[in-house]
Amino acid sequence: AGISAECVLECRRCLQSMVYPLSIKVDLAVVADEESAGDLPEYYEPLLVTDTEVALNSLIEDELLLNLPVM
Repeated sequence: AGISAECVLECRRCLQSMVYPLSIKVDLAVVADEESAGDLPEYYEPLLVTDTEVALNSLIEDELLLNLPVM
């Protein structure tokens, strides 16, 4: 699965707005405990969920922020 978005950033050189396209591959697997996380194939990143609900908007926001260019 993945996330695609277009972020509007400020260019550090000219200070104008610019569109920065992002396309992120996300390989998360929801797990209930550490033991289940250890059983996952190596290419999955475990998402430990202890509540009955997951805040998907926060999860997507975190993935986008982690993939923006470092300024």
